[in-house]
Amino acid sequence: MKTHTNPLTGLKFRGGSASPLKKAARRGQTTEFQQAMTKQHRTARKRLEKSISSGESSILWSAEELASSPADHKLKRLLRGTGRERRAARSSAAEALTAGEFRPLVILTGIDTLVRHGRDMNKSDYAALYTALSHVEEISPDSNAGDEHQQLIQTLICDGELPLLLSLVLGDLQGQTARFKVAVKVLRQGLDAGTDSDGMLHATLISSADTWLAPLVRSSHWGSAFRRTWLRSKDTHRLADTVRACTTLLVQTGLVSRPPRELSNVDRSAADIVEHGIRAVGIRESSPFASLVRSHLQGKRRRSSAKKRKRQLTTSNQSDWAESAIMRSGLQIDSDVCIVNWDRPEPSIHLAVLSTPLLSGVWSSELTVDDDIMGPIEGWKCSCWFSDEEAAFVELEADPSDSVHVVRHVMLALRDRIGVVCESVTTDHAESTVRLKNQLPLASSPLAVTNSITREIAVHADCVSTRVIPAWLEDDKVQHTVGRCETTDGMLLAETEGLGGATMPLILDWHPERQALDADWNRLTVTEARTVLHDRNAAGFRVRIGKQQLLIYRSLRAGDGPRAVMGLHTMNETVYGRVRKSGEVAPLVLVESD
Repeated sequence: MKTHTNPLTGLKFRGGSASPLKKAARRGQTTEFQQAMTKQHRTARKRLEKSISSGESSILWSAEELASSPADHKLKRLLRGTGRERRAARSSAAEALTAGEFRPLVILTGIDTLVRHGRDMNKSDYAALYTALSHVEEISPDSNAGDEHQQLIQTLICDGELPLLLSLVLGDLQGQTARFKVAVKVLRQGLDAGTDSDGMLHATLISSADTWLAPLVRSSHWGSAFRRTWLRSKDTHRLADTVRACTTLLVQTGLVSRPPRELSNVDRSAADIVEHGIRAVGIRESSPFASLVRSHLQGKRRRSSAKKRKRQLTTSNQSDWAESAIMRSGLQIDSDVCIVNWDRPEPSIHLAVLSTPLLSGVWSSELTVDDDIMGPIEGWKCSCWFSDEEAAFVELEADPSDSVHVVRHVMLALRDRIGVVCESVTTDHAESTVRLKNQLPLASSPLAVTNSITREIAVHADCVSTRVIPAWLEDDKVQHTVGRCETTDGMLLAETEGLGGATMPLILDWHPERQALDADWNRLTVTEARTVLHDRNAAGFRVRIGKQQLLIYRSLRAGDGPRAVMGLHTMNETVYGRVRKSGEVAPLVLVESD
């Protein structure tokens, strides 16, 4: 490795720096300088090795976002390799820095090399690396970063984390206190900008929650190691809430919002980042959040036989600011998770059943009224949110136009392994012909099999089967029906037609013990003042799978009094309920009329 003659002589130390350190640098004594500096870093190094056992692994948390050149991609491959390849990665980063190549991934690797492996370096190489890091000033993120998520993460690393780490490692030099203060401000602003007051991530970050969290977690561990943390008490509480929120996004393949192309490709880096986050903010190892993360890291597939907690922790949440809703059945390894985001013109949905991804991507629709294709259905907002121990429910409404009103529902029955995805449309003119089509994106190309007798579809993915029941269609294939439900090109397609309005409830059932049981379903008669209502005004559906029966009721146009459906009298706009053996309806979700 090429080095300058006396790379240390130009260093400018602050007044309180150790005398042996300044003396060695002034005289260009590389051996004495290395000994003094590694001794000074010894305590921090030991703390760091205890909190983050593998420096290379923690660097790789952000490697995809930071690798901007062929040299970076080579460095990333070496960091993922064997012990010899990792040593080559450290040498390569040190050489690049000495040559003035101040790329973010190289700087992060160089800082880690200096503190963790400085004792084992050649004295001249150590001095050259330290000096090179002292020359790093402004760190520029990759201007060709793919999307806003990568740009945001790169800014957080380049303007927050890396300056913070440099200020800690180069703390004996002049100007590092000011650098530390600026970095702290960036990290705090980044935490506040990316999360709601209760720690919920904005929808734009959901698919990259782990890589956004990574610089905050690394900075926390490094700050603790050097006893100069950027976290105030309120920041710690907010970061702890964020770590818990990220825990609820974990499924067996990684993040529910970022399923792999093949379900066999398990990515445990997200769980690794969250696990280090749990330790960084002091969440107890005995907490169910920590237990869940450990289970993912250990590759478990089934829940523990331990007793259930008497008090169920809240794992579902919604935020108008975040434009996102998270529905999760619990903190077990095989919990069901559903995320609905409405931050884009078209909402997205991510569903994992028994911790296996089923749906992931944009939930798109096409609406035709009297043969006229309506413009894009946009401007979505959350008009209703509900969550308790039995169910989580979110309702989205598109910006109403002069002629149509579109509403979407997602309901997750938290104890029953069953969910409903429903879309309905109401037109201003009661006699208008409405055709509604929507597409739900299937995750990881599962196998779909159509039932030979009914219109049910069985979707098989990684040993988990889900029954897809189109409740708006006649169950028996022999009977004529209006609409369709099928899978094609990785999409679950649904279509219906009606006068003045239409409702399409899609029931998803993945309970293992119900997969072989018979299913039947039918539309229900809805009456008001003893008058049968047309589907344009209200729609009711009953679905039975074995002993499990579900009632779905939607009011498309408000009436003057209560309505009756299957023995239930209600003034509500929406009802989701279980049908008991007695025929009584036990509501899961009730939505009042405006």
